[in-house]
Amino acid sequence: MKKESKMFLKLSKISLFRRVREFVLVLAVLTVITLLYLPISKGYFQHDEIFGVTRNMSLKGTGLYNLIKIAFTPYISHFVPLHQLMVQVYISWFSFNYQYYTYASIVAHLLVVFLVYLLLSKLTKNKNYSLLGALLFGVNASGHQATSWPLADINTHGATIFGLASLIFLVSYINQESKRYYLLAMGCLFVSLLFKEITIGFFLFIPVMYFLYSKKKQNVKYVTGVAFASLFTYLLLRVSMIFAPRSHPLDQVVTQSQSYLEIAINLLTFPIKILVQTLIPPRQLLVISRFLTGILPWEFTGSIGTTQFDLFVENITLFVLEIVIFILICVFLFFAFKKNRNGIQTRVAFLGFAFVVINSFIYALSPYRSASIPVIDSRNLYLPTFGSIVMLISLVQMFFNKNSQKYSYLLLFLPLLIVNIFWLNKEVVNISDQGRIRKQILNKIKTGHPMIEDKTIFYTESDKAFYGLSEEDTIFPFQINFGFNLMTIYQTKKDYPYKLVDGKVFLRDITDQGYLEIDGKGFGYYRDLELLKKGLLENKLSKQNVIAYRYYSKTGEVIDITEEIRNKL
Repeated sequence: MKKESKMFLKLSKISLFRRVREFVLVLAVLTVITLLYLPISKGYFQHDEIFGVTRNMSLKGTGLYNLIKIAFTPYISHFVPLHQLMVQVYISWFSFNYQYYTYASIVAHLLVVFLVYLLLSKLTKNKNYSLLGALLFGVNASGHQATSWPLADINTHGATIFGLASLIFLVSYINQESKRYYLLAMGCLFVSLLFKEITIGFFLFIPVMYFLYSKKKQNVKYVTGVAFASLFTYLLLRVSMIFAPRSHPLDQVVTQSQSYLEIAINLLTFPIKILVQTLIPPRQLLVISRFLTGILPWEFTGSIGTTQFDLFVENITLFVLEIVIFILICVFLFFAFKKNRNGIQTRVAFLGFAFVVINSFIYALSPYRSASIPVIDSRNLYLPTFGSIVMLISLVQMFFNKNSQKYSYLLLFLPLLIVNIFWLNKEVVNISDQGRIRKQILNKIKTGHPMIEDKTIFYTESDKAFYGLSEEDTIFPFQINFGFNLMTIYQTKKDYPYKLVDGKVFLRDITDQGYLEIDGKGFGYYRDLELLKKGLLENKLSKQNVIAYRYYSKTGEVIDITEEIRNKL
């Protein structure tokens, strides 16, 4: 009896030690990821994030019923009501405090990483490999935008969190055969789709996962039937929206921006591109492609530094390189199947491969894009990265399980970790640097003019054209119309009407100029002095309504030229 008690106590201590060790290692992984992403808190809203924050800011005080009504309004291209509501929650909590959005985004990413770890643990039955896979997912540079664009991609995090939860419940269903878990899996999937449609491929992947991973196949018909009935219900809901009134003037389906041939090409090539670009950061692939192109005769590629050369790199060399890597991956999978066709690692490796392929097609159907897409948008690589990690971990686990060197597999992962950390750091630092410049400019203007009239026009001059614009289109270093950014920083003071700041028409494009007045409140932005004069006359405004600034790109200096411009007017 004493011997049994001692044995039980010993086993309990071992179990406790393992749990503490697991907790410490998971915490270490999450800490490393946090430290890598933390510099984004020094950045500023990017791309169309500024539209979202300003538009939703104007809805404060609308009331819960109206907010739900707006969120669930039929939308053809992107029906994401839970994203709309979550953005409104963030706005009510954080207002224009960009740092808080980044903290929330990092926390959401850490939650995704933890779910990746849990799911990998269930699939691979190995804590060490699962921890390494979670770390690789967490520092993966390919999908950084899902976290580094903290407001725009609340939907990507939300969809991924509930998508992974759906798969965790599915594994529980496979292990315990309780229909309750399967219904929870389908429920989480529907919630995921209401954040973003990127998990629609799960309706096909879930039966595939059940078939590959489950040892008992008697419930395949039930799993497949419920999955496809749910898919039919969701598609019926989305198709019906085509017949609803358009809620957005730019709302469109993919066929309005791409030809059928372009759609077909993207559908065929996206699985190849996404699988490779989730394993190797696209910027690293471009570096390799540029080097390889430089070896080729310039008669074919064009001279280095020319547009022809860059197009050759992206559209030809990069794609050929991706095909070669994709074929090598397929060869590895073939040998894995040949070596151990009935092994759990083999099935999980194919599961990861299927995850990437099945969940690639939805991105080829994204509206607002045209022609062939050589480099997939970073945020669209976030979810598929999970499948690539599953495939990679399973293959490595299979080939290194019997290796005499216990941790020799780390030699394979170390280069991948170093490359991803290097490029992730570059992306994060770039975002931080750009954000710092933008905040300095906006703070300088708001400090110089803390309060503005209900009818104000801003005029700006710059000595440089940014983001590939023509030399005539000299702007401030902002990716979204600078006038709209100015309107945003005064939104809390002026409480501009929704139609003025919704970003649908007024000051939407980066080069737009003009003046718009709604309900007695007006805002204008011009870069052309003659257009400014015309705008003042048409809207019966005085030159005293004009505020003007000049930007010097070499020094980053912003000068108040209001009096100078008013004198010219």
